[in-house]
Amino acid sequence: MDTVVQRLNELLEAERAGVEVASRLLSEASGAELRELLERVRGDEAWSCAGLARAAARLGGPVSQGRGDFAAKVIAEPTLAARLQLLNRGQGWVVKRLEALLAEELPSEVGEFLREMKQRHVANIEACNRFLERSGERPANPAAREGGALYRFLAADHARLDALLRKAVAADRVDGAAYAEFRAGLLKHIAMEEKILLPEVQRRRGGEPLPIAARLRLEHGAIAALLVPPPTRAVAAALRSVLEAHNATEEGPGGLYRECERILDGDGDEVAARLREAPEVPVAPHVDSPKVRAATRRALERADFGEVAAQLERENGTA
Repeated sequence: MDTVVQRLNELLEAERAGVEVASRLLSEASGAELRELLERVRGDEAWSCAGLARAAARLGGPVSQGRGDFAAKVIAEPTLAARLQLLNRGQGWVVKRLEALLAEELPSEVGEFLREMKQRHVANIEACNRFLERSGERPANPAAREGGALYRFLAADHARLDALLRKAVAADRVDGAAYAEFRAGLLKHIAMEEKILLPEVQRRRGGEPLPIAARLRLEHGAIAALLVPPPTRAVAAALRSVLEAHNATEEGPGGLYRECERILDGDGDEVAARLREAPEVPVAPHVDSPKVRAATRRALERADFGEVAAQLERENGTA
């Protein structure tokens, strides 16, 4: 349950940020309808915080005292409408994380709470959209709200790969064919980002890489290292932990994909087309040895996934 507790704590930190966002937006809200909406969002975020803390404790884990930095990103938006739109994208990110958690085996009371939390977030997203539509502030182009072609293509590939990994470990034995498709697809996805997307954005920035690029490359290295040994349930669990954090960094509000679309300034469709045409990546045979395991541990630690490395070693009996 270690990784489930980590994901609950990640959501807890995000929900604390959500309380802060709603409170700060309330201070500038005019009109009874908007104030009522934001008060409901703030109340649901606070309710979610309490439930997530209980769920983490119920599963025997620590309860994070941290808070995400989402509020600063929302307040940095230039208009109230833009802030509400970013708030809604953040709520959508939470819904995706909840859906992934609900696919796990959980105590019944934790699952019931998470389902209710998801329903409340979906209802608040819809209410916010209705308010923006009535106020005439909602973007006419859905892509401006939901992400352009670049975002949609890469996020959909994440979802496809997640589904393949779940299929690979759904039974008692690892499904070799599903895992092989997952492995080849993930290596191609990394190559698309490393060889096409990041270099193109760096070029648009006058040769200066994105500040987050160095961290993403460390995470890509950790992911690639986990793909070297033969597939086991322990390796799959480690991959899932790393990918959940990594994909959130890329897809989340203010994340890599939206920043790339902002920099590409209308050329995202062209770059997305190049990504679709990217060639397959050669896939080497699996290798398992003490040297490979040590290299995997180092790659995970360099990318700040030391807890994942330690858990993998415990499950492999090498700690």
